[in-house]
Amino acid sequence: MSDSSVPPTAPSTESGAGATGQEAQGPVLQTLAQFLKDMSFENPSPLDSLTLNNPNPTVNVNVSVATRQAQDTVYELAITLQVHTLSGEKNLFLIELTYCGLFALVNIPQDQIEPILRVHCASLLFPFIRNIVSETTRDGGFAPLYLNVIDFAQLYQQYQATGASNGAGQVIGTV
Repeated sequence: MSDSSVPPTAPSTESGAGATGQEAQGPVLQTLAQFLKDMSFENPSPLDSLTLNNPNPTVNVNVSVATRQAQDTVYELAITLQVHTLSGEKNLFLIELTYCGLFALVNIPQDQIEPILRVHCASLLFPFIRNIVSETTRDGGFAPLYLNVIDFAQLYQQYQATGASNGAGQVIGTV
């Protein structure tokens, strides 16, 4: 019978007799918070952009991912997205946003923290970013823009190849 007052991450004393709490507890990844940190939407020529009938605008998406240790086991992941949409040479709209998550990473080897944050945690946050972009474009008078899924594993590989070698703290990629 389990005691309901024991938090789910607390080590069990029934299994692993003689083990200390740190040894008995496995790795823990917990989402503590997620939030929109900064956002801008620009519609430079509303009359032109709403009357232009270009079914195939050019959409440029730039992504940067940055991490920092906020506390002992708490890390902040910030995904900055810039979406610039053109119809021919006319600017339709520009969205810039930074969406963050706070994650607790406990009992995870130090060499695994960076890839977990930049790949797994970024993938957890992306659906919320995608929703913000689609609602913002719709509220701006455009058809909702549904971003394609971003391959954060590929961005992390770019980070390892370029960013990590020059000490940069973030990855910038175009998708």
